[in-house]
Amino acid sequence: MHVSLTCSNLSNSTDYWNKLLGMQIYYQTETEALLGYAENQCKLQLVRAGDGKPVDHAEAFGRIAIACPASELPAIESAVKDAGHKILTPFVSLDTPGKATVQVVILSDPDGHE
Repeated sequence: MHVSLTCSNLSNSTDYWNKLLGMQIYYQTETEALLGYAENQCKLQLVRAGDGKPVDHAEAFGRIAIACPASELPAIESAVKDAGHKILTPFVSLDTPGKATVQVVILSDPDGHE
């Protein structure tokens, strides 16, 4: 099982998810890569756009949520910021009525995927 994202530059996107966010590369070709955190978890497939133009989010857009311990979020936010990538929502606690409060950081990858 995997989720696919289109990217304008496969190398930049792979570096972001692998080197910055710690995903393992399961395979990579010239046009796509499959990454993930564990063998038994959903994978992220990056697919290079054929024309290399910026990704058009008007045609397809969504948000990928990845769970991790809240204690890791400040370091993730700092690493992404230090690498010059966008932080859309800095570390914050969100009340969810009837459920536990959650801590989140919302990031933007090189193609603007949240």
